[in-house]
Amino acid sequence: SDPSAGKPLWLTVEDQSRHHIFFDDNIHNCAEDSIVSVRVRRQEGEPFEPLSGEAIRQLQGTFLVRVPTIEPILNPDWFLEKIAACEAEFRSRGWVKGLSAV
Repeated sequence: SDPSAGKPLWLTVEDQSRHHIFFDDNIHNCAEDSIVSVRVRRQEGEPFEPLSGEAIRQLQGTFLVRVPTIEPILNPDWFLEKIAACEAEFRSRGWVKGLSAV
């Protein structure tokens, strides 16, 4: 599906006090098929702009996580482990990696 028509995720680049993580079982590693439509703005008060499908794809593991349906049932710590991994990736990659569309 067209990335601009997906479930919205809004990110403000200069607001590093929040780290949004979107979990969904239908996230794909494909620039033309994203369930999430990421909208980005540089700072509060500016309009949000859509990211390209490729830029959205590059956010996987930091802001987007595919949920294998059965895994969180089998592993009660699955979500906590993924949050910790996303936080580590967030720190190592930097906030604006993949958000250069703005």
